[in-house]
Amino acid sequence: MLSDLELMELHVNVLFKHGNENRVTVVNEPPYDVALRIFVGGTNLGSVVRYSKMLDASLVKKLEQVIGTNSVSYLGELINILSIDRQINNLWIGPVYVWD
Repeated sequence: MLSDLELMELHVNVLFKHGNENRVTVVNEPPYDVALRIFVGGTNLGSVVRYSKMLDASLVKKLEQVIGTNSVSYLGELINILSIDRQINNLWIGPVYVWD
């Protein structure tokens, strides 16, 4: 049986096409819209995180530092970091956090 973390990995791999460095490129269904800037899928065993291929490396480094804290309250910090690059137009919260 697959763990929650392994299931989340499968989930993100079905949702998005991936390019270099495991960065998301497009949504994996027609019309293949540009993928979101970051995907964070939390499980009881850890998080599965994917960054857009378009996201600047310096922002990714800042996001990784916050996510690496394993704090359950890092959502606000992630929003602040993503807002450096450009305004957040959508935020979807469910079993995962998605910014676009």
